[in-house]
Amino acid sequence: MTLKEAVGQSSLSYRQIATLCGFSKTAATRGVNGLGWPRGRSETVRSVLEEKLAESGIEIGLVDWDAAMYDHEGAGPAVGSTQKTTGYEGTLEVELMQMDREILRLFGLRRNPFSNDIEDDADVWKFHGWQRVEDGIRDAVEERGFLAVIAHSGAGKTTIMEGVEAEMVSRDDVVWSKPHLMERDCMRADHLTHALIADIAGDAEVVRASMERRSRQLGRLLAQAYQEDRKVCLYIDDAHFCSANVLRQLKRYYEEKVGRFRLLAIVLVGLPQLKRKLSAFEEIGNRIRVLEVPPCPVDEYLEFKLGRVGSSPSKLFDEQGWAAFLGRFRARSRAKATARPLVINATCVKAMAALHRSGATEGERIGREIVDGLPGAAARRLA
Repeated sequence: MTLKEAVGQSSLSYRQIATLCGFSKTAATRGVNGLGWPRGRSETVRSVLEEKLAESGIEIGLVDWDAAMYDHEGAGPAVGSTQKTTGYEGTLEVELMQMDREILRLFGLRRNPFSNDIEDDADVWKFHGWQRVEDGIRDAVEERGFLAVIAHSGAGKTTIMEGVEAEMVSRDDVVWSKPHLMERDCMRADHLTHALIADIAGDAEVVRASMERRSRQLGRLLAQAYQEDRKVCLYIDDAHFCSANVLRQLKRYYEEKVGRFRLLAIVLVGLPQLKRKLSAFEEIGNRIRVLEVPPCPVDEYLEFKLGRVGSSPSKLFDEQGWAAFLGRFRARSRAKATARPLVINATCVKAMAALHRSGATEGERIGREIVDGLPGAAARRLA
């Protein structure tokens, strides 16, 4: 749950938080709503809040502290911060758009190789690490299992899930139930029940009014689908927003059986906060399989992305520049250079823009001095 949700479920007020932490009510309101705490106070605030929330009966392990605790610096987390926050990921997304025509012309490119233009399977890079995740999702559907797919933003989980979803919705023996609630942090257990009933029986099915009758209705539909050898899978994207109540409901769904046979597959997809929630929530954490989307090889990934627009790394980098670029993504000197696609894309765009700003002419390539001059080591930290 978010810090705002946790405070809302507790007996704490913004004024009490301000008094306990020694700053204004306005500062407390900003902090609880995810806009940052007064500079240098985030660790103190967390210590105070953990104690007070626990006193109110809040499960501290379910609070998403990483997204909530950073110091205010005017407009959220600083770029290059090691915090895994949406602010930094949003900066990477913006950087990918900084490819004007002059930069494309400098490198002889007809279009931006990093734009999101996937239209069919030929546009999708095939990575064996992603294949393992795809196979895990297929196994969960076939075995009516309980699976969580975990990945940072830009790691490829959307690409993976879009491919699997397209495959599943085309099968007559699979009911792919995907709740269409836009505001994921407002999801309630009842939303999932309604979605499952509609997807199994069709929109014409009248959903029962009382909670008891609605639960019986869903149980009957799941049993009927099982008898017809149809596999029902509940797929929840952005599952890191799931509240404790929703997670408990998922456990109840998973326990629906005919004899010893389970009736429902559940696939959750979310950011690393989801893994922390599941580990803190033992009654689910002990029942669910967790798969993490691995980082991909930088060289193979860029060969594919640039190859789609008729280019290659050797046309962008000289030999020493390419070695320096790969070095930014190595944890050790002899390790394989790996990273998330979003980080690789943004770092490559930064290098291309830096060469353009240096006054380079068409045909020049990115050298070591350009790569070494890129700001910070954010690529290595967040890869």
